[in-house]
This record gives sequence, structure tokens and C-alpha cells, in this order.
Amino acid sequence: MGYWSAIAQLAGTAMQAYGQYQAGSTASAVGGYNADIARTNAEAERQAAEMEALQYEYGAQIAEMDLPLLEAATAFRQRQSALIAARTRGQNIATIGASGVRMEGSPLEFLVNNAEQAEMEQRLIGYQGALAQLAKRREASQLRYQALVRRVTGQRAVVAGEQQAGLQEYQGAAAQRGSIYAGLGTLASGVGKYYSRPSPGQAPGASPWDSVWGQQ
Repeated sequence: MGYWSAIAQLAGTAMQAYGQYQAGSTASAVGGYNADIARTNAEAERQAAEMEALQYEYGAQIAEMDLPLLEAATAFRQRQSALIAARTRGQNIATIGASGVRMEGSPLEFLVNNAEQAEMEQRLIGYQGALAQLAKRREASQLRYQALVRRVTGQRAVVAGEQQAGLQEYQGAAAQRGSIYAGLGTLASGVGKYYSRPSPGQAPGASPWDSVWGQQ
């Protein structure tokens, strides 16, 4: 084997080993890039979840701010109903008195029925107001719960993204380590094959480089 032939063979082996190393480096770089993308996407999801959670909380605050308004509206309607009932009762008494009919029997029953209806209307207004307030409290509670759930999903996205990023980095590092080992194995195999193959006219046990340098 000539000097330049030996150099060419070892150079080819070195290029092959370098190509394996480059492939591993590329895989490692791709793994790192994919890991960055996973973390970026996870953070974007967390921020989106936080924005939605804030919107839910704002809606809950609005619902809770409506409670005093509903209470005041209920009280106002009850006062208005009581005023109307009192005015109607006074008009009825005046009408009955002007007619000369005594407050007994049917006229009295009429006034009593009107009073009972006015009281029932007062209770109905109060009941409707209580239901409206209860609905607002439930709405606020549900919105706060949705905010909590959305934040939890955002945090889980971060955890999942970190796990995915770690996996990508691990696979890239493993590929790089494998390429290094493969490159070293290629170099060792190439050099070993050269040394294990005697050159023409090489004495047993002699190094092939003896013949190479002897041909210079």
C-alpha cells in the first residue's frame, strides 16, 4: 500500500466520522430548537389562560356589583307597590264613605281582600328580588371557578411544555452522544482495518507504516 493511498483511506474514514458527528450535532440543534418552541408555546398558552381568567374574574366582580343594585331595586318596587296599595285603599274607603254604605259586610271584605293582595304583591316582589340576587351570586361563583380552572389549564400547559422540551433536549443530546461514539467507532475501525491488513511484501508482525515510510 502506497503512502498516498494510506492517507486517502484514513482521510475518507475521518470524513465519514466527521459526517456522523455533524449529523449528531444537527440533531442536537434541532432538539434544542424544538425545545425552545415547546416552551414558547406553553408560555403563550399560560398567558392566554391568564387573560381569560382575568376576564372571568372581571365578570364575577361585575356580577357582585349588581347585587346592591338588585337589592335597592327590589326595595324600591316594594315601596312603590305599598304606596299604590295605600292610595288605592284610601280611594276605596273614600268612595265607600261617599256612597253612604257602612263599612260592614261586602265593603269590608273588599278592603280586606285588597290588603291581602297588596301584601302578596309585596312578598312576590321580595321573592323575585331574592331570586335575582341568588342568580347573580351563582354567576359570580361560576365565573370565579372558570377563572380558577383556566389558570390550572395554563399551568398544566407549562408543565407539559417543559416535559416536551426536556424530551426534545434529551433526544438531541442522545443523538449527539451516539454520533460521537459512532464517529469514534468509525475511526477505530478504519485504523484497525488498516493495521490488520498487511501490505505486499510486509514482514509478519511489522507495521504497515514501515512499508509506507520505506517507499518514500
